[in-house]
Amino acid sequence: MSALTVVLDIAWSRPSTAAIKAVVVRDSEGLAHHPVGVVRYFSKDDTKDLHASEVPAYRAAGVLLATVYETTAGRATAGYAAGVADAHDAEAQRKQAGLGADHVHHFAVDKDVPWSAVEGYFKGLISVLGVARTGTYGSFRIIEGAYGLGIRYLWQTLAWSGGKVSRHATLYQSGGTVLSGDADINHALAPDWGQYPRPTEEDMATPQEIAQAVWDHAETNRATGKPVRMGTVLAWADFERQQTVSAFTAQIGALSATVSALAKAVGAAGGLTAEQITAAAEAGATAALDRLGSALEAPAPTSASTAPSA
Repeated sequence: MSALTVVLDIAWSRPSTAAIKAVVVRDSEGLAHHPVGVVRYFSKDDTKDLHASEVPAYRAAGVLLATVYETTAGRATAGYAAGVADAHDAEAQRKQAGLGADHVHHFAVDKDVPWSAVEGYFKGLISVLGVARTGTYGSFRIIEGAYGLGIRYLWQTLAWSGGKVSRHATLYQSGGTVLSGDADINHALAPDWGQYPRPTEEDMATPQEIAQAVWDHAETNRATGKPVRMGTVLAWADFERQQTVSAFTAQIGALSATVSALAKAVGAAGGLTAEQITAAAEAGATAALDRLGSALEAPAPTSASTAPSA
């Protein structure tokens, strides 16, 4: 899995596979990436819908394909019965297009509404398709709500999300366009984003590939305006933690020496015994080390704004 996996969302336009593969999307470091796939539509509008002739053309060109069902922006607020009806309609169009029985359908919530307004609709969809073949498109709170219902194909839009990206999202619509504005830019955030052909175990990223993608991912440092790789942020965080441990260890050593000297002095004066003072100091040091351990177990900072510039 590359650090940036581009997927184009295309509605009424029908660009050739050559035109799709020729698109260049640059990441924050200026590196070029070509689309690996597209999202096409099922709806009530044949001029917008995926046609059967396009499916083998995509496959022959190595262009992956996902679909989204969308009629009107607020359709998903129409309740359970609407979900049942739309699931059957999506399945009829899926069969007409020649896609397999394991195909995943995304259903659009193209409107700023809470999850509670569309939950009944998605329960209706699931009653027909099953949760494993049901996906959604919508804002951050729609994605979070759908995940709570067990849906795992989660296409989030930048719109109405308040700058937040769900950690459960499998596709993310970032807001940019290409092909003269006819295609929206999206990024696949998971090896399986509901695409056709369905991925096999060989297609899935290994833990090492995922770790490398995270390490290579870059964000813009808000303070300097320069790109910073996540690996730099993680390395810096690890360095700071090591420095904290070293400094704290030195402080504990100095404290131990001071307590030992104090214990001897007080013992000689006839007060508490040296053993009593040492035991009390050790208890305090243990509590301090426990606090340090809790701090070290906390997630490392990931904000590029706190990292050194690359």
